[in-house]
Amino acid sequence: MKKFFVVLFVVLFAATSAYAVDFQTSGMYYARGSWISNDSGLQVDAVDYSYYDHELDMTTKIIVDDNTKVIVNYEIHDENWNTSNTDGRAIADGSQDDNIEFKRVFSSYTFTSTGTTLDLGLMTGGAWATSFADTANGRYRVKVKQATPIGPLYGILEKRVEMGSTNVALDDSEKDDGDAYYLGLVA
Repeated sequence: MKKFFVVLFVVLFAATSAYAVDFQTSGMYYARGSWISNDSGLQVDAVDYSYYDHELDMTTKIIVDDNTKVIVNYEIHDENWNTSNTDGRAIADGSQDDNIEFKRVFSSYTFTSTGTTLDLGLMTGGAWATSFADTANGRYRVKVKQATPIGPLYGILEKRVEMGSTNVALDDSEKDDGDAYYLGLVA
């Protein structure tokens, strides 16, 4: 999968010579050390430990023209250093931490005649208004936004469950995928 994204970026960067494409990049980086003391709150179970971690989180907008853009959000080397030399091997809990993860990748097109914006791809979904019970994460979506005099009207088709990759033994497990439909107005 990583090879696919590398090839995709090479094609996109090569395409800039044929098209007038602008790139806007923003993001953040942190490196920190943490000391955890008595994290259970019970002194009898107190175990002190420390760790270092760091993360580079970037968003790149590939702007083709005023109406067309591609948004890519990615993390590089988000890793906890629980033991020495974590490069390319499992960390202490036995799982391989992602060194490059594409969290959001979607396209956006605005129709000039109607002011309608169509977004397609992996966007943030599962969020609603407050942080209480907010389960925001990447969801495959088709989102339409229409400007109205009282505020934008949204229509969203969101894939909530992907059963094809969960149950590969069944040929027809795709029929058990779960979709959600949303209609909303911000006024």
